[in-house]
Amino acid sequence: MVSPGDRWFGLSPSDKALEKDAEVLAWCEAVADIIYWTYARPEVMFHQTMHELFLDLGVFGTAVGLQEWDDELQLPVFRAYPLAHCYVQENDKGEIDTVFRKLNYTKRQAVMAYGEGELPRKVRECKDEDRVFEFCHAVIPEPKGLHRWRSVHICVAEPKIVRRRGYRDWE
Repeated sequence: MVSPGDRWFGLSPSDKALEKDAEVLAWCEAVADIIYWTYARPEVMFHQTMHELFLDLGVFGTAVGLQEWDDELQLPVFRAYPLAHCYVQENDKGEIDTVFRKLNYTKRQAVMAYGEGELPRKVRECKDEDRVFEFCHAVIPEPKGLHRWRSVHICVAEPKIVRRRGYRDWE
């Protein structure tokens, strides 16, 4: 459905009158090419993520994926998460609007993910780089803010917020 070898989407202007403008159509095609090129890059992990999400959707009827901007790569990155580590909640319309995700990171992975300065003392002072610590990533509605959802990463071993972000979209 999202083959790396076939064009599976295209872009077009929402204004029907612009569909006859050759420059607008060329711009849409150029932007679609950039998106295809970006999604095809191995470090973006788009196709691997979509494969896992489609498997989860077919078997379980739901899937948990994430697209975020990677500052180091200067690219979007995609990830699929095991449903066994995720908990979801619905709003009053039956739409999922809250996700809690369990993460198990070694000390080394936690430092890479959050930076040593953000970690609680118990994790920072641990001498065993391979010791595993539990973290929770919560994405919850935030109706009165710059973002529509708040993203918070919490260390469970010694409760502390280690990252705060926000998302404008939920799709």
